[in-house]
Amino acid sequence: MKSITRKTPIFWFVLCCLGINVQATSGLLPWVQKPDSLLLPSGTTYRYTMDTPEGEGLVPTLFSVNELLECFAETNGVPCRLVDSRGMQKYGGLPQDGDRMELLSPEGKSIRRWAIGVKRAALPARLHLDRTRATVNVPGILTLDLS
Repeated sequence: MKSITRKTPIFWFVLCCLGINVQATSGLLPWVQKPDSLLLPSGTTYRYTMDTPEGEGLVPTLFSVNELLECFAETNGVPCRLVDSRGMQKYGGLPQDGDRMELLSPEGKSIRRWAIGVKRAALPARLHLDRTRATVNVPGILTLDLS
């Protein structure tokens, strides 16, 4: 057991050097958030389920407006809206460069804004750690899922 605990810091150091983030499953975001902007990766990827026929499964990686609003509101805990470059609220479709994400006060007024940038990019690799807590010197199972 002592040899495993001695090698654990080396394991985490290697993960950090590779640029892989280890976070609890609930803390993952599909965008890069800067103080004044949200950068959304755009592209395609293959997603499969048990029912996906062979040769199919190509899907866009860019969230729809509705998916983005739902996820952003859930993450920030307050309602939000997405408006286009003319200030008109968007209810569907895909976000575009020049759109803005706005957090809303309980009265419905915009209290914070982020410019949206859509960039052709791959989705960032995510390493999911299925446990949120561990006890030192107590054996246990550690499950890591790379997606």
